[in-house]
Amino acid sequence: MNSITELGDNVKVLARDESHVILQVKDDTGEGLMTIYIPFEGVYINISDMHLQQCQSGFLLEENADVICFDHCKEGRIELETSEGVYSVLQEKQLRIDDRRHHRGHVIMPLNHFHGISIYIDFDLAPQAIAEVVPTFSVDIHRLKHKFCKEVEPYILKNDDAVEGIMACLYHPPADLGPDYYRLKILELLLYLDSLEVREGNRKEIRFFRSSADKLREIHNQITENLSMHFTIRELSEEYDISQTELKNSFKEMYGDSIYSYLKRYRINTAASLLIKNLDMSVSEIAHLVGYETTGKFAAAFRQIIGTTPLEYRKNRTRPADNLINL
Repeated sequence: MNSITELGDNVKVLARDESHVILQVKDDTGEGLMTIYIPFEGVYINISDMHLQQCQSGFLLEENADVICFDHCKEGRIELETSEGVYSVLQEKQLRIDDRRHHRGHVIMPLNHFHGISIYIDFDLAPQAIAEVVPTFSVDIHRLKHKFCKEVEPYILKNDDAVEGIMACLYHPPADLGPDYYRLKILELLLYLDSLEVREGNRKEIRFFRSSADKLREIHNQITENLSMHFTIRELSEEYDISQTELKNSFKEMYGDSIYSYLKRYRINTAASLLIKNLDMSVSEIAHLVGYETTGKFAAAFRQIIGTTPLEYRKNRTRPADNLINL
């Protein structure tokens, strides 16, 4: 990939050809796969399926590289340390648009799981490549970058139905389709974003400072280290000498959800990771491990959050290479 000079020592190439590459990311806390398609020269679709708690991102662009990137989170949550002690957050059903000025450093996946897509466009190559395939394509991607990336802050789209529909097609492409499928979806996304009205309030992404987050991280670690245990707001408030109101508000501000809802998603995302990494464990064993007394309640919660049953999820996600579209 022309503008990228470095990916990091923890990234290993598993397979590659002219149209796509499969990378493995490995850390002491787990591993993940990144499958990168190249529908146009200078356009890269990176589908990430991570089952780890943290890793070091070695992603580095060439000096003065001219790019725009669209990051989407389908499952989980990802936190990137953009500067010393400052973290930027992307969570479920969000699309972040930026120029990749901050994408190198310590990455945390507090739900032990992240499934997302990054679409990366290189302005030195992509415009001409798109024009060769679709000469009448009306979107000026230089103008699109100026529209969304003129400020320091990334642009964040939340719960946008059109974006979610386009991304769903990229996560789950129909079988036996050729290169035009991904090309059409990229063009559809660019057309939609070109027509979208920019709302300045969407530039405010979730950010927090390490100095004010240490106590909340301690609380987070306590309630997630043993998922079979259940803590009340009152117990945590008394133990950490913080009012119940402040605890609830601060936790939601930092983690994007109430403690109860966050823990439910944490349990299910941990279970999703276990379904992939521990094929010898039964659904019932995993359900009890993450704090569910019955398999039925676990399966219902899993479907609510992930959108499928645990067994279907395991079947569809343990052999990702089988679903590759030949570009």
